[in-house]
Amino acid sequence: MLIPFLNSFSNQLLDAITKDSNESKTPRDKLIGGLLTADFDEGTEAYKEATEHLVRDEYYASNSSECRYIVWIARDGLGNQLLTLTSTFLYALLTKRIILVDQRKDIRDLLCEPFPEYSDNLKNMFWERPSSTGEIIEVFQPSGERVQQTNKKLHDQKVLAEIYLLSLTDNIVTSARSTFGYVSYSLGGLKPWLLYEPKGLTTPDPMCVRSKSMEPCYHNPPSHGCEADWRKNSEKILPFVRHCEDMIYAGLKLFDEL
Repeated sequence: MLIPFLNSFSNQLLDAITKDSNESKTPRDKLIGGLLTADFDEGTEAYKEATEHLVRDEYYASNSSECRYIVWIARDGLGNQLLTLTSTFLYALLTKRIILVDQRKDIRDLLCEPFPEYSDNLKNMFWERPSSTGEIIEVFQPSGERVQQTNKKLHDQKVLAEIYLLSLTDNIVTSARSTFGYVSYSLGGLKPWLLYEPKGLTTPDPMCVRSKSMEPCYHNPPSHGCEADWRKNSEKILPFVRHCEDMIYAGLKLFDEL
C-alpha cells in the first residue's frame, strides 16, 4: 500500500539529508536523530547503498541491504492512517525492517500515553467491569460531519475517542466502506452489521448484512495470477480470502470461516 507514495516522500527525505549534511561536519544519523545503529551512520557503505536504493523502485523489496527500512506516510482520514500504520508495523516486524513514521500530520499528538501504563489500567478497569454498580451503559451517538475533516487535529481527536468507544460495544452497525468503522470493530473483535449504500432513491434490499469476519476490507488489493491481470479473481487464488460484503466486486478481506 505504501509503494506508490514513496517517490514523493523520498525526494523530501533526501533533501533533508542533504541539507543537514551541509550544516554539520559531524557524521550522525540524519533519519531519526541518531536512533538507528552505528552501521547506518552517514559515510558508511550501508548508508550510501540505502540512500541510492531509496529512489529506485526495483529495490523496494530487496533483502540484500544492511539498512532495511519502510516508510509510513500519513494519508487520508484517521481510519486509513490507523489501518496502514498497523499494517506497516506488522510488515516491519515480519521482514525485520526499521519503520520510519511520517509525523507531519499530528499523529504524535494523537497516539501517545498520557501517563505510564494508562491503556493497560483503563482496559483492566472497564473491560470486565463496565461500571461500579454493574449497570449496563448504552451510548447512542450517530457520528458524521457530512464532509471529512482530514488532518484537522480537533476532528481527529474526536474520531479517535469515538473509535475506541465503539470498540467497547457488544454490537456495532456501520456504513459500508467506512475505515472509521473498520478500525472500531476490528479493535473490539466484533463482527459488525454493515449498512448497504442506497443507489439513487432506491432502498437496498436487504438494507444490511452481518459480516462473517472482524477483518477490515482492503479496498484496492493487488492483482494476482500468472500475468498479473487485474481481472483475475483473487478470491479463487488466495486461501482464507473473500470479497468484502460492502465491496463485492473489488475489495478483499480475511475470513476465518470459509
